[in-house]
Amino acid sequence: MSEVFRSDNLVVRTRLPHGSTRVIVTFAPWRSDPGLERPGFGEEFLAAHELDGIHVTCAGNDWYQYPEMPEAYEAIRRAAAPYESLITYGVSMGGYQAIKAAAPLNARRVLAISPQASVDPSKAPFETRWPEAKDIDFIDDEIVRSDARYVVVYDPRSPLDAAHARMICAVVGDRYKVVMPFAGHWVLRTWKEAHFITKATLTLLKSKRDTAGVRRMFRELRRDSPSYIGEMIALGRLSPAMEAALKAQQAALLSLPHAAGEDAA
Repeated sequence: MSEVFRSDNLVVRTRLPHGSTRVIVTFAPWRSDPGLERPGFGEEFLAAHELDGIHVTCAGNDWYQYPEMPEAYEAIRRAAAPYESLITYGVSMGGYQAIKAAAPLNARRVLAISPQASVDPSKAPFETRWPEAKDIDFIDDEIVRSDARYVVVYDPRSPLDAAHARMICAVVGDRYKVVMPFAGHWVLRTWKEAHFITKATLTLLKSKRDTAGVRRMFRELRRDSPSYIGEMIALGRLSPAMEAALKAQQAALLSLPHAAGEDAA
């Protein structure tokens, strides 16, 4: 692990032991306890699968609205120079930044899971999940489309995430969007419960094929996830008998010792 950039707000670390042809740049998501000394998002997962990574960690939940971002980008470009291709990857706030970073980093591919288009109240007044957004000085909040392949993963049954996805796809296109009905905002958690997280994440990071296979596999495994069942129950519109059956299934799943598995976060 090597540190290539540090400020009061950001740290960029590299973990590049494998000599792979592609490098994956990850961005930390919103966390209840952010901090510069936390491990990089996806760091252990990438290393376990012999993928080189550059990990951007932030001191706060500020949606990367830091004046030193251009300097951080330059450090990333230098570290990534030997690689044939660069992929940006993040979830929620990290997905927002993975999309934003695609152009300045000349990314070949973006994997953004449950990203926001913006949390600026003037641009996304419907967004109510992160009240701290009202105190952020949004100095660089525009999505600029590049030549990257934008893989946007989200739950279309989540009104807020679906609204963000529409805003994002209006700029970058929707050819590679991956819809995950009832996966919720924390899609990785649902994938993990369904024992699908490794297969899905590696496929979306590495495969050049259509994303339909990921959707198909999720349909086959999703009922093993208590979070998936919980999202179905929360939506309502179920008969009393169906709701009771789903609650019983969810309780049974929650009683099982789910294997920790490999974590893409």
